[in-house]
Amino acid sequence: MIKNLLDDYFDRAGQPLRNTEFKYKNKNNFNITHVVEDDEFRILNHRFLFSKDSIKSIWRHQDWMMGDRSIDFTFFYEKYVKSISVRYFEDTVLGIKISLTRHDWLISDPDFRLPYIYGKSDIELWYYLDKETLNLHLSKCRLAYDYKSKHSVTLLDHGVKKNKGAYLYGNTEYRYSIDRDLNLYISDHNIDKFTFPIVIKSNNSKRIFTYLRSYRWLDGWKKIKEYLS
Repeated sequence: MIKNLLDDYFDRAGQPLRNTEFKYKNKNNFNITHVVEDDEFRILNHRFLFSKDSIKSIWRHQDWMMGDRSIDFTFFYEKYVKSISVRYFEDTVLGIKISLTRHDWLISDPDFRLPYIYGKSDIELWYYLDKETLNLHLSKCRLAYDYKSKHSVTLLDHGVKKNKGAYLYGNTEYRYSIDRDLNLYISDHNIDKFTFPIVIKSNNSKRIFTYLRSYRWLDGWKKIKEYLS
């Protein structure tokens, strides 16, 4: 599925009407396809990391209004697709979003800008900056998001906090608890456990930011997991 989505994206990006630049390089035995699109509204900067013919990860940089920028890193690993997005201004991390989805839940972008969007996701977590401590606090979280039906289960948001529970959506069961960490058990054919922090310390958010700004992200998700622990 992801291969078809990327093939369609490269075809769209290569159309003469788009202001697009393609570059190719080999680094650390990986093939990188670098695509920069400038539509005079925003600049999308993608790097696609391939090992042989298989996609390993995708890096994206995007400029927003008022000087805000974001770096997104998506890692394709076996059953799950893991993604982290860092929103920043100059050298200050303003927020982080973490998402967990599946390969076959990715769908075409209806706006024809991104390689894909999430048709569904297991969990999405938003961390926002505390200006006094410079730590990032988990401020919003939802389970079982479905783009088509707009279904989701909010665990944490303004005025909402569900500390423990279980939820069945389709053939997938979610069990979670929020205490010092957020622990999530996903059960379909197997049971998979994930742990997410309630607070990302400022030194760790800086480490994540530094990791994603350079080509260190070629090393995959292992360091991200370390900085989130």
